[in-house]
Parts: sequence; structure tokens; C-alpha cells
Amino acid sequence: MQNGSVVKVWVLDFDGVICDSTDECMMVSWNAYAEVKGERKKRYKISEFTDEERRLFRKYRPFVKTAEQYLIIEENFNAGRFTIDPSLFLSSEVRGKGFEDFSEVFYRERADLVEKDPISWLMLNKIDKRIANTISLLDMDERVYIATLKDGGSVRRILEGNGIFIGSSRIYDNSVISNKLDALRDITSRTGLGREAVFLIDDNMEHLVSSYRAGYQTFLALWYTEMETFARLAKEMGIAVLDSVEEFVDVAR
Repeated sequence: MQNGSVVKVWVLDFDGVICDSTDECMMVSWNAYAEVKGERKKRYKISEFTDEERRLFRKYRPFVKTAEQYLIIEENFNAGRFTIDPSLFLSSEVRGKGFEDFSEVFYRERADLVEKDPISWLMLNKIDKRIANTISLLDMDERVYIATLKDGGSVRRILEGNGIFIGSSRIYDNSVISNKLDALRDITSRTGLGREAVFLIDDNMEHLVSSYRAGYQTFLALWYTEMETFARLAKEMGIAVLDSVEEFVDVAR
């Protein structure tokens, strides 16, 4: 950080903000459930999923905060329930050995996918070039941080595969934090900036609401998905909504 020359910093979520990882998460989640239940074949190509399966998974992925919560989607879809109560994704509802076991299997399946075909795996994780360019510009002055509940190894592989190189000390992954507010507090402390100068961009309202109430600047990102429920709640609370990548580029300049 440059001797107080930085006016504000940007704290970005990874999945749903920097990266559109929906297809990868869908495939890994499907295979993890197949491994746990043994009731269906694993899939290793996006073409094996129907358009409707992809649409429904994309609809509910933004509610997911941690890997074990993909079990909620899989169990409901497997039972033919395609309307899921969002309250099921609240952290207080997701506890117990079944969820913990699923999380472990999920990460094993992801590692297996990477090992089988690292190039195809990387292609499942899409980053808009305009986002990549903006992050690289912000990174020149160390004005960008990543706060994610994704595993750090995957985050770094995807970033570097897209030509984005951010210092490890500015990546808060699931081995470092259990929520975004912890990352914001640590960043505020280490930079010496006030909360009014620390901006969080996330696609999950639960993370944004807690950060907003704590006095941080918050934006809801909707460029990789359409979430009318989140957009409506954000506007009611006074949380800014970014509908497009262009809007992100404009505010981050």
C-alpha cells in the first residue's frame, strides 16, 4: 500500500463477481452427489446437462455460501423439487455431519476434475476480460482484495490462468475466513482506512447485509446472474446494485 495515496480499496467476492463458475460448480456438485449416493453416473461434459438443469442451478447458486450448501440444491432437484425455499441456505440451518461429509466429497471431486483435465476445468471458470483488466489496474496500487469462501488453490489457479496475479496476503479464502465481515475488519485494520473507504462487491445478500450494517460500503453484483429477490432487497436497504460489468468498471476507476 502506497503511503496513504490509496483513497479506497475494493474487496471482491470470487464466484459470481470475478468469476462465472456456475458450470464448474454444477458439475462438481452433481459428481459429489453421485459419489455420496451412488444413484447416478458422474458427468464430465457440460453437454451432458440439459438447458433446464443449467437454468435451475444458475437460479439457486447465488444463495450458496459454502460448498456443503450445494447438497441442498442436489437433494431438492433429485427429489423433483425445483422451487427451493431460500431460507434453507441460511447458515444456521446448515449443520451436521451429512453436510460436512458432502463438503469433503465436493472438494475431492473438484480436485479430481482438475487432475483429469486442467484445461477443460479452467474453461468452466469464466472471467470477463473487462473484469480481469480492471482488477489488474487496481492491483498496481494494491487496491484490490479477494474475500471468498472458496478454496484458495482453485482461486489462484483460475486467476493465474487468466493472467491475474494478486499477492496471497490479499486473498482471504475459506482457510482464513468463515464470513466476509471478518475479511473487511482485517483489511480495515491493516490498511488504516475507515470503513467508508472499504468497498465490498458480492452477489450474496447475506454477506452484503452484515457488512452494510457494520458500516462498510457495499455493492450487489448481478452481471453473472439475475436475482430479482436480491435486487429488490438491496434497493429497499439502500445497497447499490451493479447490473453490468460496465457499471463495475465505472465505479472502480
